[in-house]
Amino acid sequence: MRRLAIVVVALVVGGSVVLWLVGGTPTTTEDLVAGLDATWPRALALVLLLAVIGAGVAASGPRVGEIGRALLLWGGLAAILVAGYSYRHQIERVGRTSLSAVVPGMAVTTDQGVTVTRSADGHFRVQGAVNGAPVTFLLDTGASTVLLTSEDASRAGIAPTRADFTLPVSTANGLTRVAPVSLDLVTVGSVEETHVDGAVAAPGSVATSLLGMSFLSRLYRFEVSGDRLTMQK
Repeated sequence: MRRLAIVVVALVVGGSVVLWLVGGTPTTTEDLVAGLDATWPRALALVLLLAVIGAGVAASGPRVGEIGRALLLWGGLAAILVAGYSYRHQIERVGRTSLSAVVPGMAVTTDQGVTVTRSADGHFRVQGAVNGAPVTFLLDTGASTVLLTSEDASRAGIAPTRADFTLPVSTANGLTRVAPVSLDLVTVGSVEETHVDGAVAAPGSVATSLLGMSFLSRLYRFEVSGDRLTMQK
């Protein structure tokens, strides 16, 4: 009985492999013959290998129940892998959405665009980059331009001279002067803008770089809904 079960399992597996090797669903006898002619060397080698494995299993005398449990285990694992691969894009989107909720400020690309979750202090602190250098921006729709602290500007390779601070602006700390610059590349998640009008604040005059309208106005849309900021290129 045990050997009969082993033979049946081997025949099922071998037949499945041969059909997989032939590929497709033959509609005529000629198609089937052509498929077998192209694949019979590999099929023969695999059948012989299965025969050797089956003989070894029969000689070791395993119980039929053990064979069934092994088939269920490996079949289940294969089904999970196939399902995971089939739904990989949906799983990735769910993971990104969950990540954006867990890590406030992280720019996460979703189907709706780039999303950022509000920080605990009530502000949108957006993780982005200027000229490839990481910058944490404070979203400020009242700012006409992207304003960098002197430290962030230095990391981005921007070094204005004292004479460049010519533009007067009003900040939370009062009136100050900034240095107008052109930012080669501003990035937030998958959103990228080149040659963005910006400015560099005098050292110590502002605490955080500001993501202003010179970047936001270039987007197709941006909106705040609840605790989520969404930006679309």
